[in-house]
Amino acid sequence: MKKVLIYLLCTILPVVALAQERTVTGRVVDSDTRESIPGVNIVIQNTSSGTITDMEGAFRLSNVKTGDVLVISFIGYEQKKLKVGEKSELNILLKQDITELDEVIAVGYGVMKKSDLTGSVASVGVEQFKMTENVTLDQALEGRVAGLQVSSGDGSVGGASEIFIRGVGSINSNTQPLYVIDGFPIEYSYDKEKTVLGEEGHLDPLVNINPDDIESIEVLKDASATSIYGARGANGVIIITTKKGEAGKTDISLNVRYGVKKLLARDQMDVLESVDYAFYQHEHYPDHEDWMDPASYKDSTNTNWQEEIYGDGYAFSQSYDLAIGGGTKQTTFRTNFNYTDESGIVKNSSLQKFSGAFKLNHKAGKWMNMFVDLKLGTAGNNASATGGTGGTHTSYGSVLKALSYAPTKSPESKDSQEDLEDEENPHNPLTDINNVKNVKKNTDMMVNTRFLFNITPALTFMVRGGYTISYADRRQFYPGYTSRGSKKNGLNIYSNNNKTNLLAESTLTYMKSFNKHSINAVAGVSYNNRTDWYNDATNTGFVINDLGVYNMGGGVVPEKPNSEYFESKLQSTLGRLNYNYDNRYLVTFAFRVDGSSKFGAGNKFAYFPSGAISWRASEETFLKSQEWLDNLKLRASYGVSGNQGVPNGLAKWTYNTSYYNFNNVENSSSIIHNVADPYLKWETSSMVDAGIDFVALNQRLNLTFDVYNKETFDMLLESSVPSETGFPKDWTNIGKMRNRGFEISITGHVLRNRDYGWSISANYAKNENTVLELADKESMIIDEDYILQEGQAVGSHYGYVADGIFWTEEDAAMGPHEVGKAARPGYRRFVDMNDDGYINNLDKIIIGQGHPEGFGSFSNTFNYKGLELRAMFTFRHGNDIYNATREKLEDMQAKPTKNKLATINDRWRPADSYYPGDPGNLQGSLPGIAYKQQLHHTAYLESGDFIKFRSVSLQYHLSNNIVRKMGLKKLSVRTTFENIYTWTSYSGYNPEVSMSKNKGLKPGLDSAGAPAPLIATFGISAKF
Repeated sequence: MKKVLIYLLCTILPVVALAQERTVTGRVVDSDTRESIPGVNIVIQNTSSGTITDMEGAFRLSNVKTGDVLVISFIGYEQKKLKVGEKSELNILLKQDITELDEVIAVGYGVMKKSDLTGSVASVGVEQFKMTENVTLDQALEGRVAGLQVSSGDGSVGGASEIFIRGVGSINSNTQPLYVIDGFPIEYSYDKEKTVLGEEGHLDPLVNINPDDIESIEVLKDASATSIYGARGANGVIIITTKKGEAGKTDISLNVRYGVKKLLARDQMDVLESVDYAFYQHEHYPDHEDWMDPASYKDSTNTNWQEEIYGDGYAFSQSYDLAIGGGTKQTTFRTNFNYTDESGIVKNSSLQKFSGAFKLNHKAGKWMNMFVDLKLGTAGNNASATGGTGGTHTSYGSVLKALSYAPTKSPESKDSQEDLEDEENPHNPLTDINNVKNVKKNTDMMVNTRFLFNITPALTFMVRGGYTISYADRRQFYPGYTSRGSKKNGLNIYSNNNKTNLLAESTLTYMKSFNKHSINAVAGVSYNNRTDWYNDATNTGFVINDLGVYNMGGGVVPEKPNSEYFESKLQSTLGRLNYNYDNRYLVTFAFRVDGSSKFGAGNKFAYFPSGAISWRASEETFLKSQEWLDNLKLRASYGVSGNQGVPNGLAKWTYNTSYYNFNNVENSSSIIHNVADPYLKWETSSMVDAGIDFVALNQRLNLTFDVYNKETFDMLLESSVPSETGFPKDWTNIGKMRNRGFEISITGHVLRNRDYGWSISANYAKNENTVLELADKESMIIDEDYILQEGQAVGSHYGYVADGIFWTEEDAAMGPHEVGKAARPGYRRFVDMNDDGYINNLDKIIIGQGHPEGFGSFSNTFNYKGLELRAMFTFRHGNDIYNATREKLEDMQAKPTKNKLATINDRWRPADSYYPGDPGNLQGSLPGIAYKQQLHHTAYLESGDFIKFRSVSLQYHLSNNIVRKMGLKKLSVRTTFENIYTWTSYSGYNPEVSMSKNKGLKPGLDSAGAPAPLIATFGISAKF
């Protein structure tokens, strides 16, 4: 019997052991949404055996024994351990782990967990957009990211701003970052757009991106992060991810906003009233009958022209956003519609825009996913020019006309033909505002499709095809009785710019984790084809003005039309490898090879490699036991990126049409437009970055610090060439510059409780720009008022040093004088830098810096149950603004309708200038009426430092009990105030203004842009 038992035991035990080793199958889903989770790692604890879930969340794992522990992990979810029992089919629920370290963010051609980043990447979540009621994307980014500066335009509604990341990245080619919208790169490079939409400012090219449709924004700042975009990454990359539908019951969201803008008394400049204006004119024309008795104007017409163009100082806006999303496990969708109508502070200025988006994600079986993204947007801006046309001594826009038009004139006054034809004389601003039609319109359409093939759980193949059309349209009509239309008896201009962008890409992505190793690799090819078609037509000589902007055929003297077409191609190969060992040591290598049709045969291709390493010290044994420390990561990177933002066709001969008259017959011919330059190179930037990420106290304290050095080689500049070439300007590679500095971001959760909380966020960036080399030159003068000089910063103001006023004949006799202009009492005195007794070009020096040394923001968020309060301050320091507005309004040369700032009451004035016995003002701070302002100098260069209380918002989320009774899922109301107060010594309307055509090369110019009003907005958001 004993032998039989032993025999049976020896027979059964192997069978039992064999039965315990079996195959386990199952599915992993989200515990809240019950949606499948692909890519989940499932590993048998203390072994190297494991697998990854497929696109349906399903898995199959062999050689599993009863009692084994499965470790289930995925980015953004809490790790789970599950002991294997008798069941061979498992349904596993994973709970989302909403922590900042595990946040998944978009990087170039993929996503990564934030804790695994090796480069400098800043993330802007959708919650941060609620701080302000944003109309455009650049407004949404203001103050949110360390090192990202938004440079304002002329203040017109819908007007364009410019974004700089870590200083000015280029001097005259494209200075804007690359925008990547749901994987589709959008490059706003040098093209005809600024010409089409007008010298005085153009519509923001990002105006059709709906901020309400944005899920998150990632800003790639260092070259290791941007080099994957190669030729277009030198100025940084902004990745925009829009919202998508979620499986489950269909949700409907409605967001409604109503706003009002209000100009306060502080927003008006103090100009001469009628009596002072009459005395000023009397001093110029003492024998003119209109000005012989200035005191008589005390009770006469005294028009405040600022109030006339701004009306009652109120402007209104409304915005409606409707989103519908939902779907099944296989198919999700989301569609979004937005309508915005915003009035500007200047009368008859407005912005209307409409945008729509549709997203579809479909799982076609286990092996393929299909993504379709459609976007359509149209925005129209109706306004006359608000400011000057971008130079220091420029023509009058409506704001400058209002500041400089005579207060003795009534709103109904008519300008004479002689006055209208005098470009140096301001004209009735209401004539242009009420009668000029200046309609600008942008229309953008995007079709973006992706097909994702799951070859294995670790290997996927993606094919992308996309196409965008951007259409910029401008229609202008200036009747014969307006300032611009007077010389041609009416002027009608129509221009448009049609751009297309074709994208084809395919990538292979490999993601695999085994033991302590993790690999995330991507390789692919990309092809980009861009076309640019511009045309314009002009007609003059209109007998009837009433038919307006759409009556092009009403003119009898047409001018020659113009049309241009360009095409550029970019062909690329790219790759990136991320390696992670034990969540401690992380390495990234990336490269891109770009070939561009914009350059000559020998310089078409450029190579952009990068590498980065990081060490998560907090994962080391000696620190991991420290419960107060959540993350300590040290980063270092180096990379190369490029800039191809120059016009097309520079590497080959291009031609324009020229007209000539022969035997009273007009003929046409072709002339060379530019010299072919096959040696023109890419503009290339290399950057070294070192950083620290520190998170502590259960993520209550979060600090990021970066220091960087960026050098840009072969800078591209359109500069003057010798006259003997027959060409005024040409593009060339001129030298090298450097940006270096540091950035710091801190977020602290001072109080964090279930019912209440208080958090503080602050960021600061300091950047130093230096021109290191200039080809064959030590300096290059830019439009007389700016200079590029070795050892100095780009955007340096160039001019004379003002040194007060010559008060007496003795002062004038002893002081230096301007060449061709003898010094006299009441003239401005300048410093004679070379002591030769004359003031000429040899006395010009660098007098200021247009780009700021540092800038940042500070914000607080308070919440108590459903109530949330947010406040934000921004600041800037170390930059100078040339106040061309004040320069023009303090120029003492009089015209019959030319008003001045009230500051000229303190001008130098001789005795008896007003009346017999008048003591005059022999120690005035401003020149006398005989002095004509001609030089660019320090008297009009002002500090651009400011601290701005940018916004405060109060939001209340109604409780779930109340919301459910109303048949809703969520409901919140909010009110927001913006542009609340600015602390600054700057005397102009707005210290954030920069109105030159090239804000990188010529920053810090104020040519009468519109003021920034106080904005109050009320909004309501509901989810059905």
